[in-house]
Order: sequence, then structure tokens, then C-alpha cells
Amino acid sequence: MKYLSKLTCSFLFLTVSANVKAETATKSVLKISLEDAEKKTLENNHLIKRASYDLKASSAAATSAWKNLLPKIEARMTGGTYHDRERIVGESELPKVGRDRNRYQAELVLSQPIFSGFSDTNQIRAKEAAKRRYGMLLDSAKTESKRDVARLYFQIELANLEIDAENEVYELRKQQYQEVKSRRLQGRARELEVLQAEYALKSQIPVIKTLQADLDRYTLQFVRMTDIALDQKFTLTDKIEVAHLAIDEKKLPDVSEAYKRVVRSNSKYNSKIVEVEEAAYKHKAETSKEHFPTVDFVLFTGTDSHLRSDVGSPDAVKYGGELRLTVPLFSGFSSFSDNEAIRNERNSLVEDVAIEREVILEDLTSAYKMLEVAKERITAETLNVELASKSIKEAETLYQSGRATLTDVLDSYRQKVSAKRNLGKAMFDKIDAYIEIRSLMGVPDETK
Repeated sequence: MKYLSKLTCSFLFLTVSANVKAETATKSVLKISLEDAEKKTLENNHLIKRASYDLKASSAAATSAWKNLLPKIEARMTGGTYHDRERIVGESELPKVGRDRNRYQAELVLSQPIFSGFSDTNQIRAKEAAKRRYGMLLDSAKTESKRDVARLYFQIELANLEIDAENEVYELRKQQYQEVKSRRLQGRARELEVLQAEYALKSQIPVIKTLQADLDRYTLQFVRMTDIALDQKFTLTDKIEVAHLAIDEKKLPDVSEAYKRVVRSNSKYNSKIVEVEEAAYKHKAETSKEHFPTVDFVLFTGTDSHLRSDVGSPDAVKYGGELRLTVPLFSGFSSFSDNEAIRNERNSLVEDVAIEREVILEDLTSAYKMLEVAKERITAETLNVELASKSIKEAETLYQSGRATLTDVLDSYRQKVSAKRNLGKAMFDKIDAYIEIRSLMGVPDETK
């Protein structure tokens, strides 16, 4: 029976394994465009989700800030037993023995603020500014997420391009190695050439593995950002060779105009400006609370009664209304210290705005320079790839005729892979510069 159970379990395991393999084999390859990647990132990015929660919380706080301007109704009730020797009506002297008094008080109070020394209105403005700031931070998180996933998208494309270039050279070196061995058997090559060809072939393997490790790292980051299943195979449809050609530099404004756009539209920069505005309202709210009088209108009604008539009045109703004027006179110097702290915090925020403006200008200028340099590099490296291909054919021909060494042939292979990789990096740098410019000032993505 135990043996049968083992067979049954084994059969079930094999069946499940077969089903998993069949499912994996039939699972289609997911095609992902840059637009798809950006959408998936916006849906799954935790920084965006947190920013959205912060915005919701600030919206609720902005609504709640109005509570101090609305009327309030409070119900109060207290009660207890008091033991004393208090003289009551009709008694000529104090009682010899203490008596228990059961007493309660109940009040209903309606209060309406009339003037809060501008504190409440400034608090409302501060909360509204905070709401706008969190909205800008949410926009900034979305923009930065799109920038990061776009950059990662083309890093994967660049890694694939570099691996393809190294694999091409690997195959060339492999063919050359076989040819040199054949020539050695025929007595037309030295043993040193065989060793050189073998070393060149084997030295290619760690280069390819290093690039593959980089590709795996980029792929895992991409999968995490887009929330793709780990076992899901995918391919990127926007190729780097096409994407860099789709960028129209003529539609980009010059650096000075781009900087003006950034100042107007960059969410992160403008959120810092609003933060200064928010701090100013908070400062005004604190100052007015400590130094301005406040006026409230209060209506109240209630009872103040003893539960035993032999020790006090059984019922006492009171009601009335009043204007309460509160004038701050002295706060123990705390207001001066608080105001100084808030003022310095605000000055610090003003400096943050200036720093952010300088960083943006530097990043924008650097991106424009990188764009121009990348264009020149693409032109140069495209020509170098063509020349390297011709050099390989020439070197192989000369080697066959004995007018070139094996080192010349191997060097021509390296020149080609170097030119191809440099071309790929130049195309990536051009796209990366455009992505940075788009992120900074919101230029429409012309590569889509």
C-alpha cells in the first residue's frame, strides 16, 4: 500500500510538472512598447501611490481647516457626591455632622467664532497651499517614473546591442581559431598564432558574461517597475536604432527658451515655490494667534441642581449669551522664539528654491550638450563601423597572402566591436538626453 501511494504521488508530480512545462512552452512572448512600459509603471510605482495618498490626506486637511470658522455645539455634564458641613437656607448655624450632597451640572453650549485674529484664515490658506504642493509632487513622481522606466527601457536595448556585437566578434574569432589550427597542421602557421587565436577567443567569454549580467540586472529592475511576472518572456518593440532617428531636434527650443518652460512647468521646482508660500501663511497664522485678540459669540443653557431638597435647591436653570474677547498679553517669550524659528525655516525654503533652480539649469544645459555631442558621435561611429567591416576583410585577405599578421586580423575584430558598441552608446546618449529634456520641461515624446 505504501509503495502504491509513492507511485501515485510520483505520477501526480510528473503530471503537474508536465502541465507547468506545457504552459511555459505555450506562454506567448509579451511585446512591450515604451508607451506600455510607462503606463504600467504609473500603475504600479509605490512612490506614485504614496504621493497620491499624501495628496488625499492634504485634501482632507484642507477641508478640515474650515472647522475653526464654523459654529460648534458642545454638551457637557458633570456630577458627583460631595461631603461637607455647608449651611443651607433656614439653618442658623453650621451642622455638627457632615452631609452627602449628590449634585450634577448639565450644559449645552453654542459658540461661533467672529474674529480669530486672522489665524484661522491663514491656516486655511496654508492647507490649500499644501494641497497644491502635494498635487505637484504627485505630478513630479509620475514624470520621474516615466523618465526612469524610459531610460531603463533603452538601457536594456543597449545591452542587447552590445551583446550582439560581442557575439558577432566571438563567432569571427572562433572561425579564425579553427582556420589557424588548420594552417598550423599544414605548416603555414606557428604555434604562437594558435595560442594567440585561442586566447582571443576565450577572452571574449567573460566580456559577454559581464554584459549578460548587466542585462539581467536591467531586466529585473524593469520587471519590478512594470510589475511583469518573473517567468513572463517579453521583447521590447521600440528599437534603439529607430528611436534615436525619430527624435526631431528642430522641434526643441533653444536652451534659454527651454529654461523658461522649465520654470513654468516643472512640478518639483514649482512645489518648492508653493512650499515657501505655505510656510508664509503658517508664519502669519502663528503670529496672529499670539498677538491679535479674538472674539467669540457664545450661547449656553443648562442646570445646576442638588438631588436632595433638604441639603440644597433641587433645581436651578441657567442660560445666557455673551461675547468673549481674548487679548494676548504675554506668552512667556515663546511667541518670539517660535516666530524666529518659522522665519528661519522659511528663509531656508527660499534657498531651496534657488538651489533647485540652479540644478535644473545645470541639468538642462548638460542634456542639450549631451544631445549635440551624441549626434556628432553617431555620425562618426557609423562611419567607423563601415570602415571596421572593410578593415576586417582587408586584414583577412592580407593574412591569407602572408602580408599581415594574425594580430592585425584580431585587432580589426576588436575595432569593429568597439565601433558598434560606441555607436550604440551614442544612440543611447542621444535618447537619454532627450528623455531628460522631456522630463524637465514636458516636451512631447516624438519617438512614439
